[in-house]
Amino acid sequence: MSSRDQKPEAFVRGAAKLTDIFGRWPTFHDASAFAVEVSGPNTENCPTKSVQLVLLTCEMTGEVDEKGYFKQRKHTAVVLRFNEVSELDLARFGDSNVLFGMQLTPGPEGIRVVLDSAMGGDMAGSLNCKAIELVEARPCPANAGAWLDDFVTEHRLSDS
Repeated sequence: MSSRDQKPEAFVRGAAKLTDIFGRWPTFHDASAFAVEVSGPNTENCPTKSVQLVLLTCEMTGEVDEKGYFKQRKHTAVVLRFNEVSELDLARFGDSNVLFGMQLTPGPEGIRVVLDSAMGGDMAGSLNCKAIELVEARPCPANAGAWLDDFVTEHRLSDS
């Protein structure tokens, strides 16, 4: 099996925290990015130490509610940390950050991460990194609100 065919469970440290909830690695389709934090300089001679991303994701069911929307379950707050980052492009992080999905592609030089925008104006971006750590995956309320604010504060990078 080539490194391009590896599932994230094979190269994301702590992936079981998320796969235990969903039964697999999610696509992050319609996930909302609530916080992104960069720690360390990002120059050619000194790549970023880490980028931490806080997401809210869920599992879509095949059932439709009375408004015609797919019902969701397994709402989960996720903290991903990307270490030894280079080629960082997260310029469109703003108020609305809904992802179409996240692709993780391992290669000989590290892991390529691509965040696809769901609406074109939402968060999109990419980066290369040497390692990915799933810091936490915590089930949360469907309407997370203040709960999510506390979760984001709890997971601030200590050295930024």
